[in-house]
Amino acid sequence: MAEIQTAGTITVGTKFDQRLFGQTNPRTGEVEGFDVEIAKLIVEAIGPDVKIEFVETPSAIRETAIQEGTVQMVVATYTINDARKEKIDFAGPYYVAGQDIMVPTGNPLAIGGLDDLNGKRVCSVSGSTPSRTCGPTHPRPRSPSSTSTPSAPTPCATAGSTP
Repeated sequence: MAEIQTAGTITVGTKFDQRLFGQTNPRTGEVEGFDVEIAKLIVEAIGPDVKIEFVETPSAIRETAIQEGTVQMVVATYTINDARKEKIDFAGPYYVAGQDIMVPTGNPLAIGGLDDLNGKRVCSVSGSTPSRTCGPTHPRPRSPSSTSTPSAPTPCATAGSTP
């Protein structure tokens, strides 16, 4: 922390497309949201004069950004799991959330869990936990991925629900 205090700046990775958590305000161009505010609180504790440079770190590159020094920390929606703990350290969680499956209104295919997705078209953000959840231990859905959160629901809405 002394190094950051001396430098007077810290580079923080966050998402720029995660509504309410980390997103770019189209009017101001500033990054804002819950994760951004958490980052500000952390940095304030490091040093009140330390400036933050926010760097966009989509799900697929978070560990790499930390390992390569592109950012000094990531504050973003993030599942803590054993595989990730082998690559980087965590100082949290600071927020605990769940995940669910989004289906068309009325759930016409009666999707009740992962097993019901076998052979169905699904979408998820590349590098996210849900994109890996439908993996070797679960049935094989057809899975168009997106690199950003706002575009993730679009393939689901337009791709149809069967292969």
